[in-house]
Amino acid sequence: MPSLPVGSYSPVLFSMRDQWNKTGTQRFFAKPLTAANYTAQQALAATYRDALVAVCLGQLASWVYGEENLVSAAIPINGATRKIKLVIGYWDTTTFQKFTTTIPTIDDDLTVAIPNTPDIVEIGTPSQVADLIAAFQAFAVPYNQPTHAVSVFRLAIQGRSG
Repeated sequence: MPSLPVGSYSPVLFSMRDQWNKTGTQRFFAKPLTAANYTAQQALAATYRDALVAVCLGQLASWVYGEENLVSAAIPINGATRKIKLVIGYWDTTTFQKFTTTIPTIDDDLTVAIPNTPDIVEIGTPSQVADLIAAFQAFAVPYNQPTHAVSVFRLAIQGRSG
């Protein structure tokens, strides 16, 4: 990551544990936490966390936004693998600069491929994916423009076998 002025962003990390006890981490940025916005931003973080858990097979191990929250050391037994990821393409709605983030241990049974593009996923199908996108757009910001909004323009599955 490039060096940024202090207070220009707050890193967000969500770590998911797979069935082999390996973790994969999603990284992106949110508004800087301040005394004035702390409660509202933590509520957005919790909404995103819940939407993330709903689309993943892995176990949420920890998440960081201002402070580290250790969640569980449990190892899932449902076939979760950190190598199957949902790639989220999003952009700054003001500058149109593009960014990506990946979610490990995605439940690819929840995704609907667009015909003739097997790795591209329909945005908003099913409702768990729509909830994830809405929560992400409400919470995430471009790393260099914490006052700008983001919009998701692409979802893709990475690492799917068969």
